[in-house]
Amino acid sequence: MGFDASNLSGKNVIDADAVVVGAGAGGAAVAYAMASRGLKVVILEEGHRWEPKQFPASYGWALNHIYAEKGSRMVEADSVFPMPGGRGVGGSTLVNSAICYRAPEHVLERWVEETGSDAVSVASMAPLYQLVERTIGVMQSMPYNARANNLFVKKGAEKLGLDGQFIHRNAPGCIGCGICHLGCPSGGKGSVDRNFIPMSEDKGAVVYADVKVHEIVTTKGRATGVRGVVRDTESDKEVGTIEVRAKHVVMSAGTVRTPFTLLGQKLANGSDQVGRNLEIHPAVGTYGFVPEEINAWDGVPQAYAVFLDRKQGILLQSYNANPEIFFSTLPWSGPEGMKKMRRLKNLAMCGAIVSDRPSGRVEIGLRGKPRVTYKLGDIERKKLLRALRGVVSIMFAAGASEVYPGVGIGDAFAPDEATAHRALHDDVLETDMHVYASHPMGTCKMGRDPKSSVVSARGETHDVPGLWIADASVFPSSLGVNPQMTVMAMGLMIGANVAAA
Repeated sequence: MGFDASNLSGKNVIDADAVVVGAGAGGAAVAYAMASRGLKVVILEEGHRWEPKQFPASYGWALNHIYAEKGSRMVEADSVFPMPGGRGVGGSTLVNSAICYRAPEHVLERWVEETGSDAVSVASMAPLYQLVERTIGVMQSMPYNARANNLFVKKGAEKLGLDGQFIHRNAPGCIGCGICHLGCPSGGKGSVDRNFIPMSEDKGAVVYADVKVHEIVTTKGRATGVRGVVRDTESDKEVGTIEVRAKHVVMSAGTVRTPFTLLGQKLANGSDQVGRNLEIHPAVGTYGFVPEEINAWDGVPQAYAVFLDRKQGILLQSYNANPEIFFSTLPWSGPEGMKKMRRLKNLAMCGAIVSDRPSGRVEIGLRGKPRVTYKLGDIERKKLLRALRGVVSIMFAAGASEVYPGVGIGDAFAPDEATAHRALHDDVLETDMHVYASHPMGTCKMGRDPKSSVVSARGETHDVPGLWIADASVFPSSLGVNPQMTVMAMGLMIGANVAAA
């Protein structure tokens, strides 16, 4: 059962066993784990609940309705990194490319060491991943819906003998329309509003959308509920208030909003680690012109990947952008710019993410809004350059006639691989690259020591009994691969721990 601002007004007080703040990957999974064990669960989500038919395939509409902070969330570094996140029942699974990876084994082995718990071991996580994969419909991408851009990247990778493969995705009904980041209008993507959320509701959970939580209630040092306001979807006007009284509070608001909420109340921060240890999977991308028509916006946005270095965490992935986004973001102007735009159908695209170290922070900024800062380390900067060199090599191997190396303002194309590589020397500055913050993690770190971490290996905060966290903010380290499946698996694990508490 679900409610939104159109049918929930006035003052509302609700009793539950557990309240979950956030209906994204972590919140949906943790809610299902608790509800399936008999707990009375309430889920509160700041964004709206949408049906696939309501997504108009419009970039402007998506920014205003299903992106956190209307798509304006940024990371302050030596330059400025965009850091998009989802907003709505489904969270970032509404706007991601449906990419599914299990955490690499070496990452989980490190987590066992840092948490002192086998609960995050490869063996313990395996059945949780299996449940996630069955639930959200994970399957490998196929050529028929991957289409030309992905197949172009595949061609180049195979010519170079690289470690490439079609990506596994939770999109069992995908038709290859290429607009995953605008909300899936066909309903073919297995975002959690299509599986874990209704499965939780079948077990008795209740979802309240359009609710912005502003306070975690504590009684004698224990979390006992939350308070928030109900807002109208379009006007953002307050139409009611809500208080949920519960034995357990689970924060699943994401790597930015979860620590931001705790910092605002000075909660669970005896370690002084709330908001610290931010990792973002720094990302870069580039493109090249090819003789044949690619029409990169047609087909799965990201269906092919190349592990350039598994241990170091350098993962190349195809990507796409429709003409609307290209026109609004690229510095192509004047007659020469229009010539390039007319050749957009011949543009192939590929990018990369890299594993990083904890180098950022979430704080309370001006006007009471989140402020996100980050320092790109020299190791990460060189990884990004190595990734760009890999992308350039793939592009030329596949038959590109000219490639933008990925540095500078975006209008200087290299006619050959050697020229492009010369532009990608190790001394290229961060400010000359176009870095994107892909997957924020780690701001409420899980660990065994209350002096250096925020939550225990069970998911409960060290300082506040009854206050749990189940989102990517608890990750002890960067993954090096897309995190949504690990967020869900951790949510299932933590939800079971809540129910057993």
